[in-house]
Amino acid sequence: MLKIGQRIFGFFLNSLAVIYRPWAAAFCVRILSAPIRKKYSSKQLDYLSKSKKVFNYKGHKVSYYVWGNGDTKVLFNHGWRSNAYRWKNYVERLDLQKFTVIAVDALAHGDSESKTIDVKAYAEIIETLIQEYKVEILIGHSFGGLAGMYACYLYPDQIKKLIIMASPCDIYLFFGYFVQHCKLSKNLQEAVLSLMEEKTGHHPDFYRIENFAPALKMEGIIVHDPDDHDVPFTHAERLHQHWAKAKLIPTKNKGHRLRHPDVEKLIVDYISN
Repeated sequence: MLKIGQRIFGFFLNSLAVIYRPWAAAFCVRILSAPIRKKYSSKQLDYLSKSKKVFNYKGHKVSYYVWGNGDTKVLFNHGWRSNAYRWKNYVERLDLQKFTVIAVDALAHGDSESKTIDVKAYAEIIETLIQEYKVEILIGHSFGGLAGMYACYLYPDQIKKLIIMASPCDIYLFFGYFVQHCKLSKNLQEAVLSLMEEKTGHHPDFYRIENFAPALKMEGIIVHDPDDHDVPFTHAERLHQHWAKAKLIPTKNKGHRLRHPDVEKLIVDYISN
């Protein structure tokens, strides 16, 4: 039933492209950049409110959260349709006398404003926090990992440790799923890619690990599950191939979200050591 709905929606988009391609392309880009926001529960808000801070990014409020007062600054970046609360267990495992822990709500996520987000905007938000807090350790899950790698490319030599969890090596993974499920025409695909280039300043071909790799001079680990059905394990292998100082750590039966005490212990131990 879902596949039928996707095909019908794709037919609508392709038909709209025949009438006026820019409208169809803009509609597609809007869909690709507008996550369904996962709202915080009252319990989550109560936990986060005590540590909440805000800054402005191009007219939008960005919410982030700070715990601890240690000398080593650690920044956590969540993935698509997630939020800063996903890192609660990590915050509670880390020694907050040794570490200052920061977690951000990306645009269009959590308690931050805007209805859309792209990898360039997320990377610039990450870099704002890196500069403000002199962050040394960066952790990113999925889309947050890709944005983190791009931030390292934009501003190299600032991060000493990088931890990438179940992250894609390029943005074509998301675009490819959309094209595949909706059966977009070649003409509409080209129009969408051109509009994405116009909005971010780079063609989507640019946002790939092969371009970011020269900036990944720090040590780090790549945590990925071979049974990840959202981001194939081949992306972890590809990243490992291009990142000389990284260690690839496959997990078992942890899926894409990697929400498990074993993963938390692995990453906290690596941060702490």
